[in-house]
Amino acid sequence: DSQTEFPPVASGSAKRRPAKETRKTQDRPATGVLSALRTYDDVLRRSPLRTKLATAAVINAASELLSYRVSGVKGSFAAIMRQCIIGVGLTGVVHKWYAIVERSFAAWPRESARTVAAKTVLQMIVLEPALVAVYLSAKNVLSGQLNILPTIRSQIARLTLASWTVWGPT
Repeated sequence: DSQTEFPPVASGSAKRRPAKETRKTQDRPATGVLSALRTYDDVLRRSPLRTKLATAAVINAASELLSYRVSGVKGSFAAIMRQCIIGVGLTGVVHKWYAIVERSFAAWPRESARTVAAKTVLQMIVLEPALVAVYLSAKNVLSGQLNILPTIRSQIARLTLASWTVWGPT
C-alpha cells in the first residue's frame, strides 16, 4: 500500500514500517560517517564534475600508495601525480560520456531492459576502447614516451577485453 516504504512481507517475517516513521529517523542529525556521506552527497549534487574530479584524485593517490605498500615497491611522488592526473582525466571523459548518453536516451524508458542493453553495448564497444586509448596515451606521455601509437595498437584489444572481463556490463 502507499503508506509503506517497502513491499509487503510474508507472514512471520519482519514487520513493515510506515513511511512516516522511516522519515523521522532520516530527519535526525547525522553523525560520524553518515554525516560525512550526507555532506559528500550534498556537494556532489551542487557541483558534480568538480566533486568527481577531486574524488578521483584522492582515490587514485590512495590506490597508488596502497599498491606500493602491498607490492613492497618504493614509489615516487611523480608516479602518484601521474596516476592522479590519469584518473582525473578518465573521470572527466566518463562524466561527459554519461551526460551525452543520458541526453541521447532521454526518450527511452529508463528501466527498460532494451534501454539498459543499448547503453551497455555502447559503453562496451565505444567507451571502453576509448578509455583504454586515453589511459595508455596519458600514461606514456606523462612518462615522457611520446611515441604512443605502437603501444595503443599492441595493447588496446587485450586491455579492452580485460576491462570487459573485470567491469563487464555494470
